[in-house]
Formats: sequence, structure tokens, C-alpha cells
Amino acid sequence: MSPSSGPRATAARQAYDGARWPKQTGPDGRETPGDVGPFLIWQQPHLLYLLYRGRGAHHRAAALIRRFGELAEETARFMASFAEERAGTWHLPAPVVPAQEAYKAPSTEDPTFELAYWWWGLEVAQLWHERRGKGRSDQWQLIQDGLARPRTEKGRYCAIATEPYLLRSDHPSLL
Repeated sequence: MSPSSGPRATAARQAYDGARWPKQTGPDGRETPGDVGPFLIWQQPHLLYLLYRGRGAHHRAAALIRRFGELAEETARFMASFAEERAGTWHLPAPVVPAQEAYKAPSTEDPTFELAYWWWGLEVAQLWHERRGKGRSDQWQLIQDGLARPRTEKGRYCAIATEPYLLRSDHPSLL
């Protein structure tokens, strides 16, 4: 991949920090063209999960930390940069397409699945940060602690925080 392509270049081109991972790529490593993929964010914590699951014997864990610690950090930097603070609450702002892809990107905010996965991803990134001897990131903690709560209606989670709150025409990501 050239320096002008890849996850770091994508994040920089979109005015974010860190590395923004695509949903899917072609054989050359470039993001597969499409009108949904560029608005998806649910895949961002995937790398953190895969790297975190790589723990094992102490010597193997140390090797993983040296090899992949920067990728974990760059992923979390994007996640923190993507979140938008409004009146003390951190949001996953529009334009975004949630895992349940039936929603319109320009008006969709704070999808429930992504809010939960974002919090969890930042927590795993915190563990990676600690493994690298850096302690917890104050910025990531601020976002975790202030992340918007999923919208509920009549005691049930909505898929997103903006209307229409729940569509039943796509896969059930909330399950």
C-alpha cells in the first residue's frame, strides 16, 4: 500500500486522527467501492478484539504488544477523534450507517450497537495502553465515561438515536 492509501491515510483525509479501518478491501488493500462502506464504523473495534484475543504466554504476549501495540493505539486514536462532544456527552455523529444498514447516513446518530462496541473497544484499547506501560489514556476515559447512552422507547432499545428509531426491514443487529 502506498503512503497515500491505507487506514492512516483514510483517517487523515477525513480529518481524523489515527487509523480508520474499512469494512472490506480488495486484493490490493484498497477499500472496496460502495455507497455504504465509507459511512460504516462498526468494524473499527474489530482489530482491537483480534489483537486482544492474541494474549497468551507472557513471552508471546510481550511479542504481540511490541508488534501490534501501535495498531491498537492508532485504532483507538481514530475512535476518540471520531466521537463528537456536545454539552459533556460524546456522540457518534452523522453521517454514519449503522450495522443495520437500512438507515440514511446524513440523519443517523448514536447507533446502539456501535455505542456499545465503541465503549468496549476503547476499554480494550486502554488495556493495550496499559500493556505498553503507558497507563490509561485520560482522553479515551473521558469519552468512555461520557459516551451517549443508547436511546430507549417504552423500555426497549432503539437501533439509533434519531428518527426513525427502529426499522424492521434489515438484519436485527440489536439481538
